[in-house]
Amino acid sequence: MTAPDPLTGLNPVVRARADAVLDRHPTSRGLPDLLRRVCEDEGIEVHEADLRDIAGVLRQVNGRWRITLHRDESASRKWFTVAHLLGHYFLHAAPGRTFVQTMLPRGGGRR
Repeated sequence: MTAPDPLTGLNPVVRARADAVLDRHPTSRGLPDLLRRVCEDEGIEVHEADLRDIAGVLRQVNGRWRITLHRDESASRKWFTVAHLLGHYFLHAAPGRTFVQTMLPRGGGRR
């Protein structure tokens, strides 16, 4: 049985950009490896810091793109945040733009 396509139903422009990224970066070694390689290939630095109520930030620092993750988040949440911020990078990153991913509330609630 084939796994469902997680990109089904996306806007055609978003789908085309996602397909282009996946064509350049095979996913056979798992999501963390894929995200790590995409960041390396795009020249995006990944750092951790105490960001209080922010899960991650994507911005340019000295002309280079950087993702800063909240150091106290779980590994799976950090990878989710990297993936989310890479979406912003590929769709609408431009010099001077900053993207902030807020933290989800503790306990599984929704905002």
